Amino acid sequence: MTITPTKTLSVSIERKANEVYEFILNPENLPQWAPAFGQSIKKI
Repeated sequence: MTITPTKTLSVSIERKANEVYEFILNPENLPQWAPAFGQSIKKI
């Protein structure tokens, strides 16, 4: 079994939790907050 190293990063966001939730809930915002996972978004 191969063990892959991991790294945890954290940031503080000066916004209310519901504002952050609404932002990350929208898939079109994925490239802004998780660029490694969402390079581009396509509407189907």
